[in-house]
Amino acid sequence: MIGEIVTILKNTLAIGNSVGTDNIFPIQRKQGSGLPAITVDLIDVKTSETKDKSSGLDFVTMQVATYADNPRESFVISGYVRDELDKYVGVVNGEDVDIRFDDLETGMSSEDETFITIAEFVVTVKRTAQGPHT
Repeated sequence: MIGEIVTILKNTLAIGNSVGTDNIFPIQRKQGSGLPAITVDLIDVKTSETKDKSSGLDFVTMQVATYADNPRESFVISGYVRDELDKYVGVVNGEDVDIRFDDLETGMSSEDETFITIAEFVVTVKRTAQGPHT
């Protein structure tokens, strides 16, 4: 699922113009990478299994963090991320996805004084349910 979100973000003009496609990373920023940057991480997966089949829907909590030298830039880029992902419905890398915005936090890294805006999204993934567990 991380790859699907990275693909969506890399194909978004406003994000590409602000961050560049080389500064969108899965899980964590590459050491020595410049700012601004974005990371995408998977936080949680909840399933909806039934008595006779495995889950046909997964609810995946994704975290998208935007990093910048100043708080305004971090927040603005996070807004571009939200504009693209909130209410997104489509097929990405073969997965049927439906995305909704869930939460937003701001902060700062004490290590290098980088400003961070963290947005959480819940991604509903439609999948083919498997037979019963034995």
